[in-house]
Amino acid sequence: MNGQWFAWFFVCLLVGSFIILTSEVHEALAGEKELIGAVDQLLLRLVVEHRTRLLNGIAIDLTALGSATGLSILTLFLCVFFLLRRKLHLAVHALLAAGGAAGLTAALKFYFERSRPDAALRLVDVQGFSYPSGHSLASAAIYFTCAILVARPLPGLRSRSVVWAFFLVLIGTIGLTRIYLGVHFFSDVLAGIMIGIAWAALLEIGMSHLGERLQCNTRT
Repeated sequence: MNGQWFAWFFVCLLVGSFIILTSEVHEALAGEKELIGAVDQLLLRLVVEHRTRLLNGIAIDLTALGSATGLSILTLFLCVFFLLRRKLHLAVHALLAAGGAAGLTAALKFYFERSRPDAALRLVDVQGFSYPSGHSLASAAIYFTCAILVARPLPGLRSRSVVWAFFLVLIGTIGLTRIYLGVHFFSDVLAGIMIGIAWAALLEIGMSHLGERLQCNTRT
C-alpha cells in the first residue's frame, strides 16, 4: 500500500511539474522574460558551438534508439518474448506503454503547436511541432517500463539499481541528443521525459492493481 501511495505521489509530482513548466514556456513564447526561455536558448547555442563531426555521428546513432522505428521493434520484441513465456499481462503492459506514449505525443503536440528551433540549426530533417519532444516522451515511457519489468524479478538491490541506472541514463541521453541535433529545446525534452515517466508509472499502478484483482478472483 505504501508503495502505491508513493507511486501516486510520484505521478502527481511529475504532472504538476509539467503543468508549471508548460506555463513558463507559454509565458516565454509570449515575450515575457522567463528563465526557461533563456535556458532553452543558452543550451541550444552551446551545443551548436561545440559540435564536431564525431559527436554528430554519435548523436544521430543514439537518437535512433528513441525513434518510432527503434521503439516499435523493441516493443514487438518484448511482446513476443513475454507471449512465448506465457505472460500475457506483461505483453499487454509493454504494448500499452508504447500505444499510450504515441497517443500522448500526438495529442500534446497538436494542442501546444510549438515551433521547432530554427531550421538552420538542425542537423537532421524533422517535421511537426516541438513541444513536448516525442522522442523523449516515448523513450521515457517505454524504457522506464522496461526498467520496471526487468528489475522486478531480480533478487538483489544492487542488480535492480544497475538496471534502473542504465535505463535512466539511456532516457536522459536520448533527450540530450534531441537538443544537440537542434530539433528540440531543453524544455521540450524535459516535458517529454516528465510525461513519459508519469505515463509509465501510472500504467504500472493500473497493471499492478489489475493483477491483484485477478489474483483475488482466482483464489475465490
